[in-house]
Amino acid sequence: MKNKKPLWIILIILAISLLLILIFNKEQTFKIINFSNENGVRNTTQNEYLDTIVQVGLDALELKGVSVLVRDMDKDRKIGDYEVEAYIIGSDKQYIIFVNPMSRDKALEVLSHELIHLFQSERRKLQKRSNYLIWEGDTILNPNEIEYGDRPWEKEAFLFGRHLEKEIREQLVK
Repeated sequence: MKNKKPLWIILIILAISLLLILIFNKEQTFKIINFSNENGVRNTTQNEYLDTIVQVGLDALELKGVSVLVRDMDKDRKIGDYEVEAYIIGSDKQYIIFVNPMSRDKALEVLSHELIHLFQSERRKLQKRSNYLIWEGDTILNPNEIEYGDRPWEKEAFLFGRHLEKEIREQLVK
C-alpha cells in the first residue's frame, strides 16, 4: 500500500470544514418583540416563525384588521418557468398565504413579496377576479399571457418587497 497520509489529511480537513459549517451556519433567531395585535395571523406550517414575519410586515405596512392564515402549499406550482415558493389568495381583509418549506432568511424575502401583494389588494390597486384581474383600474382579461417578470404588480412587489424585507429584518434579526 502506498502512503495513506495525504488521504487522512484530506479527510480530516473535510471533517473540520463540515464541523465549522455546522457551527457557524446556524439559522438566525429573532428578537422578542411586541405586535400591535391589530391583525389576526395564524400559522399552521412546521415553520413556527412565519406568523411572526407576517405580523411584523403587516405592522410595518400599517395595515389593521387583516386576517392571514399561513399554510403549507399542497403541491408545487409554476408560473411559466418560475417555481412558486409562495402565493397569496384573498381579499377584503381575509387572506391565505401558501408556502413551501424554506429557511428563515428565504421566508423574510418571500413573505415580504407576498405582503406587498396583500397591500396592493387592500389598497385596491390589485383586484383578482375568477378569470381576470384589475390593476390600477385597468382590466386585464388574460394576466397569464403577460410574462411573470413583466407584470406590473409583480415588478412593484419585487421592488417594495425588498424595502419591506429590510424593515422586517431590522426589527427581527438579532
